[in-house]
Amino acid sequence: MTQPVSLALFWHQHQPYYPDDVSGECLMPWVRLHGTKDYYGMAMHLLEVPEFHCTINLVPSLLVQILRYTEHNGSDRHLDVSRMSAESLSEADAVYLL
Repeated sequence: MTQPVSLALFWHQHQPYYPDDVSGECLMPWVRLHGTKDYYGMAMHLLEVPEFHCTINLVPSLLVQILRYTEHNGSDRHLDVSRMSAESLSEADAVYLL
């Protein structure tokens, strides 16, 4: 007789701490990009399949950075430059986008 397998799924979400606390600049866009694509999508999958259970762990440094975007008008250079119109891009901004 086959026995069922008990499986615990643990999604551990982390990102390095990207903000420069002296300049206020966020050096990399990964928290914003993963937050809008991956982390949100994982939670939505759980809502779509309620019989599926798992643990999602968000480390404190990731939560601090998510709150920076959602509650403190946070941004990063990648986002700032991508919001500029093509006509207003400096040569350095255009090279940065490439």
